[in-house]
Amino acid sequence: MPHSYEVIINKDIRSTGAYFYSYSSTKNIGMDIRKGCAKLSLTMNVLKTKTGFMNSYLFRDAVKKMMLLHSLLYGSRLAIKTVLLKIDDSEWAIGKDDEDFPKILTILPRTDLVLPDAWKSDDFIQYILSCTKNGGEKDQRFSAIESYLASKGKEHEIDIFTNLWTSMNAYYTYTAKCCSNYLNGIIGNLKDFPELAGNDSNCINLLARLMKKDQDINKVEVGEKSSEMFHKIGNEIVCLNAEELMKLYEKSKEELMNSTKGKDRLKAKYPALQKLSSENSVDLFFLILLVFPYLCRCAFLHGKRPTLLTIFENEYEQRYLHKINIILNRYLSETLTSPFEPDEYGAGFISGCYTKSFGKKEERKKAAEMLSNILNSSH
Repeated sequence: MPHSYEVIINKDIRSTGAYFYSYSSTKNIGMDIRKGCAKLSLTMNVLKTKTGFMNSYLFRDAVKKMMLLHSLLYGSRLAIKTVLLKIDDSEWAIGKDDEDFPKILTILPRTDLVLPDAWKSDDFIQYILSCTKNGGEKDQRFSAIESYLASKGKEHEIDIFTNLWTSMNAYYTYTAKCCSNYLNGIIGNLKDFPELAGNDSNCINLLARLMKKDQDINKVEVGEKSSEMFHKIGNEIVCLNAEELMKLYEKSKEELMNSTKGKDRLKAKYPALQKLSSENSVDLFFLILLVFPYLCRCAFLHGKRPTLLTIFENEYEQRYLHKINIILNRYLSETLTSPFEPDEYGAGFISGCYTKSFGKKEERKKAAEMLSNILNSSH
């Protein structure tokens, strides 16, 4: 005999079945979220006690999902004040002083979770809901998302950077993994495609080539360059205020996507940065998005380096990190939902871009032909 369960957090709201997901053998779990409140509805064949249900993994998983969704939809944390549990015809009002009240520890920020509309789309949220715990632990897209959201709840620049770079690391590793999955078993010798080796430098280089979609792009060098080089970039970046930095971000990204269009204007406005870009044979956008943050990662988060336990506000580390965090936050907020779009890094994308970028000429041609055949046979 099926038994109905309903959990009302803070205030009752109309059940619209806005979101559905499954947990283990329990299907069609309904979830509704409104600002400051939430509602969970489900049916199970087993009859649980109040305490049994409140301590169940299903309930805990649901609460975590509701809190995450509330943050995505309304930009603020769901503060749980009261819980009303209904099981069939019985109900219990559970307050903060009750033993069964869900005591939550979260690093989601209280307010100001500023996200683009794509983070609130039904399709993206459904992907989040559908992911199992084990699936999420194996899927680097979720690692990227959760690390990015964790950065929103941090106070200090070094902690914000740690989470943002972890997010970026997961994202470019996921990208390389997708490419490897599509090419594995198709290319005779993967050593002709060194960017699939999996280390940070190669994965970053792969991401740069995919973003530019240009077979002639120079290899993006992100190794531990000299301290002098590191500070040359940093000194130019910290001279820009937040608005100027965003203009640099937008203009350099536009130049990247439109080849040489706007390059002269950039050279005139940011001569020192453009000079550094040219000297290192890397696009200006990659210099500020990939090279400089990676150098900061090597300088501040490496096992060989001491942790920044105490720092003055005007010290270069703090100033560098503040500007890098602005850049990484902008890019990741715009990018992290895209890998959930169908075929974002599918065979069509790879055959049209990746196989034109790497490997020996004959291997590229062979890969393109094979992937083209796969595409044609899939229609």
